Amino acid sequence: CGLVMAASTEDPLYDTAGGYESSDVEEDENEQSLKFDILPELQQQLEQIIWFHPYLSRHQSDSLLRAAEEGVYLLRKRRKGWGLYSLDIKYRLSVKHFPVTLTEDGILLGGGRLFPTVLVFIEHFKSTPLLGDESGSFVECKYPYPREVHEFDMYHTVTCHFLYGDIESDDDEQDMTLVGYSAASKEGYICKQGGRRKSWKTRWFVLKDSHLAYFPNHKSKKPIRILKLDEIVHVLGDDSTKHFRIVLPWRTFFLEAPTPQSKKEWVDILRWKLEELKKKKKPTTKGSTKP
Repeated sequence: CGLVMAASTEDPLYDTAGGYESSDVEEDENEQSLKFDILPELQQQLEQIIWFHPYLSRHQSDSLLRAAEEGVYLLRKRRKGWGLYSLDIKYRLSVKHFPVTLTEDGILLGGGRLFPTVLVFIEHFKSTPLLGDESGSFVECKYPYPREVHEFDMYHTVTCHFLYGDIESDDDEQDMTLVGYSAASKEGYICKQGGRRKSWKTRWFVLKDSHLAYFPNHKSKKPIRILKLDEIVHVLGDDSTKHFRIVLPWRTFFLEAPTPQSKKEWVDILRWKLEELKKKKKPTTKGSTKP
């Protein structure tokens, strides 16, 4: 099997050998244009891998993989920066994180191995490679964790730690873990338009069980308002912007997430919650029994 020396800046681990060296040679316009043509195509191909999870956070990934067999791995986006991904692998009682970066030359794994195409990247993992960190530990990539599973159903039984921190920061390493929730829940800062004054204010939203509440900030214990999910009529927000709407019979809430991806995550989990509530409300047909 192949051997790759890779290290994670998330773990935090690092590899002083290899890396991407900058060049003092200026590139002409044709070369720059070629980069802009290649990188989006490379990104699209990479994100079509069946074990890529576009909306999985680091902590949800950790929660899923900790319950998995050793050697199970998946690819997810990192929270900050374009073209930055993480290869997460179950190793003993923990989860190892190896950075994956898109470059104009291909896909860079850790600090050393460069794959020129997505196909070469995929074929490499079919050979169950070993990934090594600077501590001398080697992790065998045995089983890919596929994207097309009912992950939200699993999240009900998984508890993970969500991060509170600077609302301007979207970086995994700069936050502090304060509390754990079911991974079927979600919380975070969202800008909300007022009902009367129409001014925008940032609020801390918490989606848990069958309620969506918002607070002045993440330290507040008393919510400003609690919305019952079974009263929500629609969750609108299929465009590429950061804006979405929650429609109730008595009011429409206009919201703005920090990023388009964050908006997508909120819309997805809210819609899933609504579908689950509808399933529970459906009457069950029972056959008649004789006395």
